[in-house]
Amino acid sequence: MDMPVDDNRPEPVLNVLGEPLEICCEQPLTGFYRNGRCDTGPDDM
Repeated sequence: MDMPVDDNRPEPVLNVLGEPLEICCEQPLTGFYRNGRCDTGPDDM
């Protein structure tokens, strides 16, 4: 029996080594998206 998939989880963002980014700061949350990681996207110019 397969486990249900949680479709609400975002795809992991990878670093240059192909590993998932880790949370670097939670108080206060840092990064452009204020999620504690260095995520980037089209709104981050």
